[in-house]
Amino acid sequence: MGSAPSAALTALQKHAAVGSAEITSAPGARELSIVVHFRAGGDGQRERVLRDMIFCLEDLGLDNVRVAQAASQSPLQRAQARRASEAVGWRRSFLRAFVLTLPIVLLMWVVAPMPALKPYLMLNGIDIAGIAMFLLATPVQFVSGGVFYRETFEGLKHRKLGMSAMVALGTTAAYLSSCAQLVCKLLAKEAAVMSLDFDTSSLLIAFVLLGKWLECRAKGSTGDAITALLSLQPQTALLVREDGSGRERYVDAKLLVKGDLVRVLPGSKVPADGTVESGESAVDESALTGESLPVPKAPGDRVVGGTANHGGQLQVRLEAVGESSALAQIVGLVEAAQSQRAPVQELADRVSSVFVPTVLVLSLATFVLWMCLLGTGLVHLDAVSNSEHHNDFTFCLMMAISVLVVACPCALGLAAPTAVMVGTGVGATQGVLIKGGHALEAAHQIEAVVLDKTGTITEGKPRVTDVEVLCRDDEVSLTNLRQHLASAGAPTTGPVATSLPLLLLAGSAERGSEHPLGQAVAQEAERLLADRGAPSALVEPTTFRALPGRGLEASVLEHQVLIGNMAWMEANGVRAESAERLGTLRAELEEDGKTVVFVAVDGVLALLVALADTVKLEAPQTIQALQRMGREVFMLTGDNARTAAAIARRVGIPPENVVAGVLPSGKAEKVKELQQRPQSSAARAGCFRGREVRPAEEGRRFVAMVGDGVNDAPALAQADLGIAIGAGAEIAMEAADMVLVKSRLSDVVTALHLSTAIFRRIQLNFLFSLGAEGARASVSNLHAQRWKPAQGRFILHAPGTPTPRVQAARAARETCAGPSFLVSGGHANTDRKSMPM
Repeated sequence: MGSAPSAALTALQKHAAVGSAEITSAPGARELSIVVHFRAGGDGQRERVLRDMIFCLEDLGLDNVRVAQAASQSPLQRAQARRASEAVGWRRSFLRAFVLTLPIVLLMWVVAPMPALKPYLMLNGIDIAGIAMFLLATPVQFVSGGVFYRETFEGLKHRKLGMSAMVALGTTAAYLSSCAQLVCKLLAKEAAVMSLDFDTSSLLIAFVLLGKWLECRAKGSTGDAITALLSLQPQTALLVREDGSGRERYVDAKLLVKGDLVRVLPGSKVPADGTVESGESAVDESALTGESLPVPKAPGDRVVGGTANHGGQLQVRLEAVGESSALAQIVGLVEAAQSQRAPVQELADRVSSVFVPTVLVLSLATFVLWMCLLGTGLVHLDAVSNSEHHNDFTFCLMMAISVLVVACPCALGLAAPTAVMVGTGVGATQGVLIKGGHALEAAHQIEAVVLDKTGTITEGKPRVTDVEVLCRDDEVSLTNLRQHLASAGAPTTGPVATSLPLLLLAGSAERGSEHPLGQAVAQEAERLLADRGAPSALVEPTTFRALPGRGLEASVLEHQVLIGNMAWMEANGVRAESAERLGTLRAELEEDGKTVVFVAVDGVLALLVALADTVKLEAPQTIQALQRMGREVFMLTGDNARTAAAIARRVGIPPENVVAGVLPSGKAEKVKELQQRPQSSAARAGCFRGREVRPAEEGRRFVAMVGDGVNDAPALAQADLGIAIGAGAEIAMEAADMVLVKSRLSDVVTALHLSTAIFRRIQLNFLFSLGAEGARASVSNLHAQRWKPAQGRFILHAPGTPTPRVQAARAARETCAGPSFLVSGGHANTDRKSMPM
């Protein structure tokens, strides 16, 4: 390796921020590692030291020098590890419970009833099958089901009893009564297997764990989302060294610090937040602001890390890097919104808060009632019990326990998980991914729907909407252009005799453009030429020069072409003959939210092209459907107010429900503000189909947010229900509760209808289950002791347990036949003036 690493190491150890440094390498290896331990403190010192060391090693002749590993994890990485660990924990608990529960069920319902196997199950008066069931059920109850005991204990500290308390109470009663029954049978040397309830407790725990795992799995891991978000930032940056040498070197973006000067080349991304010191260009900020068109940048303007540079070069002085950058703050907003969002109390918890105390009171009342009946002599023990081992106390205790066992919430425990599984399955077939029960419960309460503009209501990219010819045939010589079109197979006479040659020039000039507007002009020209039989008519420009924020000039088929704004036209001496008419037309188009681009040919203003981010075909119908359902519709956008108002007019959103020019944090704040508004009079009247306004909901509004971009992620997390467009950013899908896989805005209506139908079935499941549990508990007081154990358990549990599956299947059939509306296909209608299509 030579002396280069040793020299670098000696210089490194002299630095004040370095605690120690050493070289490690295997004998004969072609690589070496330098392990550096830094002292605490020193903002930015670590990055500078590592960067200087890399420069030093490269200057000494070593190549491929890089920072291999950082010792500390970022908050994002810690959150990712925490959520991944949670998903793995639920999966492990379920699989453990399933593996142990399956033999219990087989012993109970397959092996034990077989007469030929009874001699092998009872050896010397010992019930081997019963003991095996006990050994298998114990780890299920206290290891896999331990989470329910912990959650119940936490709930008791806050005086709340949720679904975990209901599961813990029922399964513990079934488990302990089975243990007592097994001990009694073993002492009497009788077969106990058919009178045990180990299968009941173990199956319920396994089913509930399965539901928890599936819900956690539906929510997904943050890994892909974080990877996609971090991919917005470039891996390297071109650092301008300010040591007097003026050299520029590529460095790892993680080694940038506040105050660095970097050069951003055309087509590359800004590495971190900062201010432009020199250069002019246009920067695509759509990922953060929602602005569909690139924003011109000049010295003094701020730029944001992760945004794409189009056109010219920029020198940027960095002001915020790492976790202080805008992208990192967006993720922080998402995390904060998810942790601070007021949770919608799940129906199972509300039912449990009533069911658990009721069952406990009923069990205690059963014990007291039987003690009074037996103690006063109104009822004799021999008349109600056929067991010679019972005395008054043990009989009353067994009756109280039987109420707890019979009321074991099998149907209640299965009601929500089963409906959620069916709902997510049906949603997937309809193109809607539902992330668990919270989304189902929140959706049916929604009264306001907030829509992002770019990529949600609109297509998210500019398209040509209007073309106006501004010159006469005798002002521009188009002979050679018509000959070129004729040789390509396009018509040269009729209504397109003037417009088509001009579009040929504009499309050819913009053919290699990186600007979204230029690409849209080229694509429209290519489409129109292809429709008229000349798909390959566009040519490469002979010369090409682009000035960011102004326009371009090019030479195409011996014609000088200028394309840009009016300032660019005037700077090149191009004047319009009818300035008043042109100004009126331009104002009308811009008032409609469109961007106007002019095309000059050989010094003559020849063509006006209007472009806009076009509305999705299904957007107006979707918004009308939401309004008919009683939901108020709002639009939030980072775009300018003029464009936002124009889009709102087209889709039918009231002007007072439009908020423009908001940043990511502003969107989340606006959603929070809508949530704090009092409910509308329609909501108080209970006009929402399938729901009534509960007193607990008075004074707040339930809001859904629909978006697709990185800038929408905080608002999606803040909303009661976040719905992400499937073609959008991964971080938006991570923050959302639902994902529209087919990226159709009309699926918002489908998602709300599906959630309402599934949630109704969950309510019916709970209602029937509560009735079944109450009936079983009552019947158990009168007859359970007269039945044989297996018969009693089957008769009392059979009616309720299949109900959730039946109701969920019915909901699946109903939701598949949900509301729909027709959206005509084809291209969006465009207003073409003087340009027959």
